[in-house]
Amino acid sequence: VKACGNGNLFAKIAAEGNSAAAMVERMKCAQFYHAVVRRAVIDKEDFMRGGHALKHGHKAGHKGFEIVGLVEDRNNHRKFRCAEGAGARNVHSVPTCCPVLPSRLVPVCPAPLDAYCGKGICARFCAKSPAGLRCPTDLEPDLNMLTRSLTLCADDYGLTPAVTGGILEAIEAGRLHATGAMTTRPHWKLAARDLASFGDDVEAGLHLDLTLGPSLTGLKSLTRDGRLPSIMQMIRMAHAGQLPEAELRAEIGAQIDAFGEHFGRAPAFIDGHQHVHMLPGIREWLVDEAAKRGLAGKIWMRDSADRMSRILTRGVQVPKAMTVALAGRGFGAHARAKGFVTNEGFAGFSAFDPRRDYATDFARFLAARGDRHLIMCHPGCVDAELERLDPATYSREQELEFLLSDRFKDMMVSVASLLT
Repeated sequence: VKACGNGNLFAKIAAEGNSAAAMVERMKCAQFYHAVVRRAVIDKEDFMRGGHALKHGHKAGHKGFEIVGLVEDRNNHRKFRCAEGAGARNVHSVPTCCPVLPSRLVPVCPAPLDAYCGKGICARFCAKSPAGLRCPTDLEPDLNMLTRSLTLCADDYGLTPAVTGGILEAIEAGRLHATGAMTTRPHWKLAARDLASFGDDVEAGLHLDLTLGPSLTGLKSLTRDGRLPSIMQMIRMAHAGQLPEAELRAEIGAQIDAFGEHFGRAPAFIDGHQHVHMLPGIREWLVDEAAKRGLAGKIWMRDSADRMSRILTRGVQVPKAMTVALAGRGFGAHARAKGFVTNEGFAGFSAFDPRRDYATDFARFLAARGDRHLIMCHPGCVDAELERLDPATYSREQELEFLLSDRFKDMMVSVASLLT
């Protein structure tokens, strides 16, 4: 085990033979840890002999810890075996240590543990954290929407290099649970590699794009002068039954496949750019294409249609939120009937106006939460390509600045205390 940062984490190794039982002695994580150290610091030979040395070999500015060796928690939930030889020094990276960020908000277990196991370890120190968070009893990773009360997801990953860079900065800082990627964008191949480097630290999903493009299959009957229809045109065609099924099925399947081809695995979830995935017709074809690829029961889908009472309680961009809720009414029930889990509760509709106080709006997004509340956001930086493609520009920088701020941390501390 490696100490975090300036030594705020104190742990004791009690090794016996080729296994070790490790218990947290004390934890005072008063600061947020932004990066995971990818170098193990326990000397393997000393570990195997049963020594108790705790070695501090971290580099300046790197904060985190890793495990080497066969590690077993006190309830024998999970074992992790180290690699042999030189590879033993880079066996397994552990999620960042941050007891109050939303990615660490997990259901309260009846008997909090003070031991840890092989994956999602940093979140498992929660029983000793200042926020008082506790871990789920099964000790499975808490980085899936299904095990959290709150999920914060950044849309538009891959839209432009600057937007992608901003989202990566927020992920590295531990401020996001998830991000939806646009596999239609020319930057996706390189962006996928950067996103994959975070492993299970963030959920990576498909942000289905049928309104911006370029499409992967052409969508000839929908394209006019090289442009795809606007979202309002798509809504009208969907409700009039005028969408080309065969073409859209092919495009949806191609975007799902492009995600796996470059990211290396299937998306953890699927949502849609401008919520296009919820429209009649598209919703059925999306669910069918995902099911054909064996994703039913394995991934979740975004339901952007929250209850009217919740939308009114938050009071942020009410007309936009209600329009999406009405246009996509029935999506959640259809997806669940076909074996896909959805979020329960949705917020994050923005005016994309940098003159507004986004922090105030975000505080309202936290109100009237559902059981699996999902908040979308649009952090990023601005480049010339973004200014050409999308009306949401400098508001993205405002959102990113907020996510990296102390004000955001304070809000998350308050939310954490309410969930314990």
